Amino acid sequence: MCYRDFFGLHNNGVKFQLFDSAHIAVLVTFLIIAICTYVFRNRFKDEGVNKIVRYIFAAILLLNQIGYYVWLAATGIWSISNGLPLTLCGASTFLCIYLLVGQKYFAYEILYFWGLTGTLQAMITPEIFGYGYTHYRFYEFFIGHGLIIIAILFMTFTNRIRPQAISIKKVFFVTNIFAVFVLIFDLITDSNYLFLIHKPKTASLFDILGPWPWYILSLEFLCVIMYTIIYTPFAIKDYFQKKKIKNRSKEKAFA
Repeated sequence: MCYRDFFGLHNNGVKFQLFDSAHIAVLVTFLIIAICTYVFRNRFKDEGVNKIVRYIFAAILLLNQIGYYVWLAATGIWSISNGLPLTLCGASTFLCIYLLVGQKYFAYEILYFWGLTGTLQAMITPEIFGYGYTHYRFYEFFIGHGLIIIAILFMTFTNRIRPQAISIKKVFFVTNIFAVFVLIFDLITDSNYLFLIHKPKTASLFDILGPWPWYILSLEFLCVIMYTIIYTPFAIKDYFQKKKIKNRSKEKAFA
């Protein structure tokens, strides 16, 4: 394989197919990494080690994103319609870098819900226009998206940060403000960031949400449902903790 085949605009190698062996291998790889993030969480709690890991994640994300922009420019297809971080995953990349370096809780709140819904869904049904594992875009896409998810899990398991119930409302509000801004930008520039103008060309969750513009309304309800689902583990944990505290109080009262 030559350099042009790997980094060029046209994919002359293996074509990507949804849930083919390469796609499954990537998903399994990141699943294993996610499990390891939890299993070995205590080993990364040392302040020095923790900082090194966070900065490595941030550096990889930044270099990966810069590499994508370089590819767009080198192939001559960069434009205002595809070269700005106005997708959830694009915005999440820079927000994730900010979180890893600055450890800001508000950034974590947004990323927890964006990453474990939108970014995860993008991993499962990626829009990479047929670029298979013999092309640069395949690795750029999955490294960028996968590392966002791993970073969120790292901050949750190792740094013991978690969302609160109010986080659902806050992130839903932020998401809609961001969407309104992007929609205005899309209309002015004839773009399709966030797929607010039309659906992705590849198979995705959008296919079952109805035609435009109704699928946007469907996404509103879906966001609330998905945000609630991924918050549920913490809600269950809080419930049992409160129940445990209540039982202890009763035991003390009758002691």
